[in-house]
Amino acid sequence: MNTNRWNEQAILVIKIAIGSAIAYQVSKLLGLSHSYLAPLSLILCLQPSLNQSVQFSFRRVVGTILGVLMTTFILQYVPMTSWMLGILLLVGTGIAMTFQLNAVILHQVALSILLVFALEKNADDYVLDRITGTLIGSIIAIVFQLFIFPPNSLKKVVRNYETLTEKYSDLLLHISAWIESDLGKEKAGEIDRLKKNLLQAIENTQKDFQSATKNIKYTIYNRRNYKKIIYADTKRIEDMKEAYSYLTNIIAILKDWHKVGAISLPEKQQLIKQLDILEKVFRAQYIGTKREKGMTKDKAFILQNPFPLEIQYYRGAIYVEMKKLVDVTTKRMKI
Repeated sequence: MNTNRWNEQAILVIKIAIGSAIAYQVSKLLGLSHSYLAPLSLILCLQPSLNQSVQFSFRRVVGTILGVLMTTFILQYVPMTSWMLGILLLVGTGIAMTFQLNAVILHQVALSILLVFALEKNADDYVLDRITGTLIGSIIAIVFQLFIFPPNSLKKVVRNYETLTEKYSDLLLHISAWIESDLGKEKAGEIDRLKKNLLQAIENTQKDFQSATKNIKYTIYNRRNYKKIIYADTKRIEDMKEAYSYLTNIIAILKDWHKVGAISLPEKQQLIKQLDILEKVFRAQYIGTKREKGMTKDKAFILQNPFPLEIQYYRGAIYVEMKKLVDVTTKRMKI
């Protein structure tokens, strides 16, 4: 089992246990008949991240209040039947939808309508207990998330970076092996699979990073350092996406090159050596030696310039990119 994940789950278990006990005791001290509502709310509001916990707590409170007040008012004038329950749910959730309220609020409105409809006649104090218990559980959940082992979303991002490094490294090594094997179709399929996995890993890392960024406004401890890390990681993700784009183009060019003619042995050797250096430099950004981290751009790039004149490079680049543009534009044209 992943140690970090186990630690996160253990902290959540402790928060649920201690928080529920506190919420239940506070409810008892306040004289609530339905003391279970506070720990129930706390358990629901303890979400994986600070932002999710705060947002869910707010939406649960709003949805609960709306559903409870509406149902309590209407039940004074209409009989309690199954059809009336359906009408109340339709009207309540319809109002929430009309005002474009969040889906969590909509669900809380529906849940509150159902519970008040079912329990209020048998327990006159359920309405007040429902609102108070929801407030107690939500507040304690937020306090726990803010001050007691607050969730650190950046840890997950760091783990994702390590995974990305391995995937980039693996792809570069496979491209080297692919070139060495004369760009065979079997290895090309493996390259495409690794490239797809890498893109998925980049997208997952970006989502986790966006989630971590939203937590800044709720972070109390070490906020300045948190912001510095966020800024640095923003640049890092941009670099990774750009590197993936270039790597994708290189793979496509190698496939096209193989179609029109074989790559010479000296060219293969030079490409393999370049990819090997690139793999070491990329890995060094996270776990490599100081020597590799300090490598300059000139030393990292060893390919010989095939264009004696700089203007030939631009002519060749325009030719290739324009041909690709025409190909994709005319792909569906009937000739």
